[in-house]
Amino acid sequence: MVALRTGWNASQFGSDHLSTWSPVRTSSPFWKSFLPWVGVVVLTLAVVVGGLVYFTGRQDASVAGPAPRAEGPEPRLADLPPSILHLPVDYDLSTAPAMLESMLPQRVGSIADRRSHPASDLIQYAFEAEREPLQVELRGDTVQVTAILHYRARGWYNPPIFPEITGSCGERTETMPRARVVLSSPVSVGEDWSIETALQIDRVEPMTSGRGDRCIVSGIDVDITEWIMEEARVGLGEWLSEIDGTLAGFDFRTDLEQYWTMIRDPVDLGGGFWLVVDPRSIRHAGLNGSSSMANGLRIDLEVEARPRIVSGARPSQNGATAAELPRLVQGPVDEGSTVHLESTTDYGMISDLAREALRGQVVEAGGRTIRIEDVRVRGVGDGRVSLDLRVDGAVRGQLFLVGTPVYDAARNEITIPDLTFHVETRNVLARAASWILQTGFSDRIRRQARWSVGELLDDPAALAEEALNRQLSELVRMEGRLGSLEVTRVAAMRHGLVVRSRLAGDVRLIVE
Repeated sequence: MVALRTGWNASQFGSDHLSTWSPVRTSSPFWKSFLPWVGVVVLTLAVVVGGLVYFTGRQDASVAGPAPRAEGPEPRLADLPPSILHLPVDYDLSTAPAMLESMLPQRVGSIADRRSHPASDLIQYAFEAEREPLQVELRGDTVQVTAILHYRARGWYNPPIFPEITGSCGERTETMPRARVVLSSPVSVGEDWSIETALQIDRVEPMTSGRGDRCIVSGIDVDITEWIMEEARVGLGEWLSEIDGTLAGFDFRTDLEQYWTMIRDPVDLGGGFWLVVDPRSIRHAGLNGSSSMANGLRIDLEVEARPRIVSGARPSQNGATAAELPRLVQGPVDEGSTVHLESTTDYGMISDLAREALRGQVVEAGGRTIRIEDVRVRGVGDGRVSLDLRVDGAVRGQLFLVGTPVYDAARNEITIPDLTFHVETRNVLARAASWILQTGFSDRIRRQARWSVGELLDDPAALAEEALNRQLSELVRMEGRLGSLEVTRVAAMRHGLVVRSRLAGDVRLIVE
């Protein structure tokens, strides 16, 4: 502001100018006159800028940070421990006696075939025997075949100075003496799945110790019972090797190849789940006469497998599984079965579960509201998953949180305890909506990003037990009973979440 003052300044002008007057400036420096206006302007700008900052902070922020890339290495998973499936295969051997009947002769010897007595050339004899139907029993890993013989015999004695004397025993059917013949053999299965036997004659003896079951030749009163027993032994012995060869050709492998193919095929468990047994080898401890069926044969087998439950499309048969029945390995067989199970759930299914838990959730903080519109879960390597959240409200766009799933045994749940904002998302939020980093938003998501094993895998123990109890064909049924499930490993792979577990129980293959 300029101040004007009028008057005469006598010291400045000479006497000649006393009669002349002029105005004179007497103010402070020029710039100081604008100070009051500057204060007003600064105050106004402060109000405007503060208002802009306040209202800008209250406006919705858009975020569009880059999504985490799936570039980390996959977790290293050791080979799944072999599952031991105890498979006692029961065979109905009711047809076995008929097969042996066709191989063993109904008659032995001939009454017209005279033979010299081994101790004297003066005595000759002949016999013939007819057997009853065979009795076949399995006792452990030994087969025993019993035959009852009814026989008759004739004897001739040619003394040096007298005419030949002849006699007989059992000429009439009702008086024919009887003998018991017992054959036995250990039974095993060779590496090529052929039946291996080595039949031998255990006993050829009179049925009883009474005179009626001995052959005492009338007329000469000579007991030739022991001679006839020995002749029967020799006659039957000629057939043993042929019987062993016939049993070795018994078509045992064809059926087992069919069962092997059935076990290899993926089993549809429903709900998008499949059981892949993936058998690798078979061990055999021996054969046992089955107590569960008459004339039954039980083959105690252990199948080493790598079973797993997978979700999604029907899986192909594992390349490590032998397409043909493998060679049989001899060795001890444990009682019961141990199943090491690997279940893989694809992220599409996990995303559905995450949507049920999180979609529509509203987070409020400091008067601001964020609403979760959609959720997607995916693997990003290093054993981590990414939760991709599409949000609206005070923050709009995509938020990405990453963490490593682990198993909580106390709760039987899979959780992500280290779930937090991805570094790129955090940087974007720090520039556009830093307030969200102080609200505990990621803590809330972490608490809700958890799934029970039963929910995630639809109870794998029940699924596995259901899969193990089914009719494989018209003649073959698989039965199994499993105990409680113990989770041993959780790993987030790029293709899905892998859960490994262990179950104890009993699995049996019934052949009818």
